[in-house]
Amino acid sequence: MAALRNFIMVFSLHKLIMRKPLLLFITVFIVSFSWAGRISGKITDNQGKPLPFASVLVKGTTKGTTANNEGNYFLELDPGKYVIAAQYVGYDRIEKNITVSLSAETLNFQLSLQQLSLKEVVVRPGGEDPAYEIIRNAIRKRPSYENPLDSFTCEAYIKTLIKTRKLPTRIFGQKIEQDDKKDMGVDSAGKGIVYLSESLTRIAFKKPGKTKLEVLSGRESGSNGYGFNFPTFINFYSNNVVVFTSQLNPRGFVSPIADGALNFYRYRYLGSFFEDGKEINQIRVTAKRKFEPVFSGIINITDGDWRIHSLDLLVTKDAQLEIMDSLTIKQIHVPVSADVWQTKDQVILFTFKKFGIEATGNFLNVYNKYDINPGFRKKYFNNVVVQYDTTVNKKGKEYWDSIRPVQLEPEEANDYKVKDSVYEAGHDSAFSKRNIDSLKKKQGRITIKKVFWSGFNRSNFDPIAPTTVSWQPLLRNVQYNTVEGVVARLSLTVTKTLPKWKEQLSITPQLRYGFSNTHFNPQLQVSLSKRAFSYDSEGGSSSRRTLSLFGGKRVSQFNRDNPITPLMNGLYTLLARKNYMK
Repeated sequence: MAALRNFIMVFSLHKLIMRKPLLLFITVFIVSFSWAGRISGKITDNQGKPLPFASVLVKGTTKGTTANNEGNYFLELDPGKYVIAAQYVGYDRIEKNITVSLSAETLNFQLSLQQLSLKEVVVRPGGEDPAYEIIRNAIRKRPSYENPLDSFTCEAYIKTLIKTRKLPTRIFGQKIEQDDKKDMGVDSAGKGIVYLSESLTRIAFKKPGKTKLEVLSGRESGSNGYGFNFPTFINFYSNNVVVFTSQLNPRGFVSPIADGALNFYRYRYLGSFFEDGKEINQIRVTAKRKFEPVFSGIINITDGDWRIHSLDLLVTKDAQLEIMDSLTIKQIHVPVSADVWQTKDQVILFTFKKFGIEATGNFLNVYNKYDINPGFRKKYFNNVVVQYDTTVNKKGKEYWDSIRPVQLEPEEANDYKVKDSVYEAGHDSAFSKRNIDSLKKKQGRITIKKVFWSGFNRSNFDPIAPTTVSWQPLLRNVQYNTVEGVVARLSLTVTKTLPKWKEQLSITPQLRYGFSNTHFNPQLQVSLSKRAFSYDSEGGSSSRRTLSLFGGKRVSQFNRDNPITPLMNGLYTLLARKNYMK
């Protein structure tokens, strides 16, 4: 209907526009932007407390959004009549009718705690909780839901926020100065946002295992970076659930509906509720034993077809979580066709406490515009797995305000405003001759101490093709072994960026001399490296591809695994008279 109205309007004004070119521009502007109406509001509980990251959905579509941490949301829709649904795990879903016009509309939601009903259940011998039979049904259906689509496309909006609650005065013995805190964007107590980014990525998938990401836009507060733009689908239909990366748990975590889940979990049936005429069973899951890689929390399973409706699960160090202290994962699934459900919203909340640093943050993914019957052009899936739009990091504030499905929180909006302004001011002057001369001067003089003990780095701070020189200290490179005796090594690395090829060239000459065998061993290494990106079902990662050429003479261990370091071998040789290095 909106497209038809646009056509009629343009056609009827054709003659007038042809006579007045200025009116042409104004009319195109109005036609392009005036047919969307904005709905905004707040989602709270009965006490008026905000429900962070509550889900908002336009009923009958896959279009929707997610509230921010303060429960605020907005939606832009063409004029017409809609049913808007708000939901939050553990609360009753509410639907409201609204007629959207060109003026802004306010639509608030107040959700109540779910009143679960306990239906009549068949109690098995031994008094087994009815949750176990529901879970057995879900386990039987799991394989058919793990990868239900042969192909699909969708768009993922990703917002990443990391903020500190506390910083120590020193890290690894290095004092954190107030200027360093200011550069990080935190206050004197160490509190503040240290990383904020958002991005929009189009995802394309085709069996078996073909994936392509087109990063449409990305921004990072206080820089011209692309932000974090690798969507993370956490698939609880997989037996082994990988969260972000295997570094958080090399074994992964056992899904509550994995084939062997009954060996790891206890289940308790809390009751059921109805949504769109479908009964949904709410089940609490807990670990049978401590220190097993499992989740705890709530999982909601639909009755009859036994699929995941939503979940709110926690994993901690007691479940072998590494690096982080805790991870909370919230998901809401919606139907994208009569028989297929997909993830609509996913929020990952984390806490971190290590080395005196306390931090929290979240990774918010909102998936929209699902197309389960895409037509891919020939050779669409090629060696390019991640493709960046040429203007990926060139979009302005107006663009982000128009496409962002989740309202920024006040501290996030302020972080962008302050840090982007500082970056622009610094960027404009960073490459001036005066500033470059100041940076060069700040590197200090090359002293005897730097040559022999601490080493040094030097850069020309060229804005296009910078060159850096790194010197390895002489005394720290002194070795001892039974073949060469005392060994002196001189090592220097020159690195230059080649912007035309987007490569980095490194040249490392090395001179080695053994005072006992009086052998002089010169060596030269030339390396050409380039950063590359990859993406698979477990998430995205970056790597550096390097081509290296060696020439000259070198001394190395016979065992290529280098089981002992030169320093350790030297100590054993001199103090214990045992030589392990061959």
